[in-house]
Order: sequence, then structure tokens, then C-alpha cells
Amino acid sequence: MRYSLKGDKRLEQALYKKSKARFYGVANKSLVEIFNRAKRPPGTPRDNGDLIKSRRLREAIPSTRFKGIFYYTEEYAPHVEYGHDVGKNGHVDGQRYLKRNVSKQGRIYMNDLIKELKK
Repeated sequence: MRYSLKGDKRLEQALYKKSKARFYGVANKSLVEIFNRAKRPPGTPRDNGDLIKSRRLREAIPSTRFKGIFYYTEEYAPHVEYGHDVGKNGHVDGQRYLKRNVSKQGRIYMNDLIKELKK
């Protein structure tokens, strides 16, 4: 499963043109915050703790293509995130741990872009 953190393209491009270092700083700050939030409840499903221990972060480095990744090395069952059917007429809604984490960070990311552009 994959979620992307996207900001306003115009703001991202403006900050990138102004300072690549600041842009990567803002982007990596967001990745680190997603990583840290995933450790605290309710950031990651808790069973035996293996999923939490398997959190990994690969920060973006300046190159021709931006790529920073937060991921788990243990399997994160899709039915936990998206929900699943039970029995004939039942359905269990997904918990949306990752989606909530990325959505929350999206607002912070936009504010950070604006703040850096004002400097």
C-alpha cells in the first residue's frame, strides 16, 4: 500500500528554486515526523510490537528525482488499513493508520513550505 505526501506544486517549485537545501529540509522533516508519529498510539497497529520495531526511514537526498520513503519491513496486513468482510452480512472498517498519519502531515507540510518561503 502506498500513500504520497503532496503539497501545492507551485509552493514546492518556488521553494525548490529559492533553495534546494531548504526544500529537502522541509521534505525530510515531514518524513521524520511521519516516522515518529507511527511509533506512538494510534500510529501503528499493535499486536506483538514487531510492526512498530520494523519502521524504517530513507530520507531524500538531493538528486534529479526526489525520493524519500517511510516503510515497514514487516508485513502490514491490508485488511487492517482498508477493512474486510466478516460472515454473511458483516464488515469491519479499516483503521486507516497510515492514511491518517499522512493526512495529518500534509497540513503540516504545507505550513512548513509557506514558512520557509517567507524566510
